[in-house]
Amino acid sequence: MNEIENINALKPVSAERRVDQAASRLEAARASQSPDGAREAAKSFEAVFLTQIVDAMFTGVDTDGYFGGGSAEKIWRGFLVEHIADAFAERGGVGIADAVMAQIIQLSEEP
Repeated sequence: MNEIENINALKPVSAERRVDQAASRLEAARASQSPDGAREAAKSFEAVFLTQIVDAMFTGVDTDGYFGGGSAEKIWRGFLVEHIADAFAERGGVGIADAVMAQIIQLSEEP
């Protein structure tokens, strides 16, 4: 496979895979009863939610400008959406992570 084919093979992580990763982190945090693990799992979950929101925001953006459209833009736009959502979640998000973390802690304390 040459370098161009490698670049064309790149794809942002699918929504289903990000949800599965977040769910795995949530379950691991609950089992370990670690506050740090709970915080990271909650951020991961919030990032998945924010990815969906940011992706919806980009849906109506016209591609006939700086980006020029095409398949490369579709690939890189997905990466941009993921990066924006992850950055939002890392910097405090919209409050979902706090609620999820509280639930993780509550569930981990139950027998």
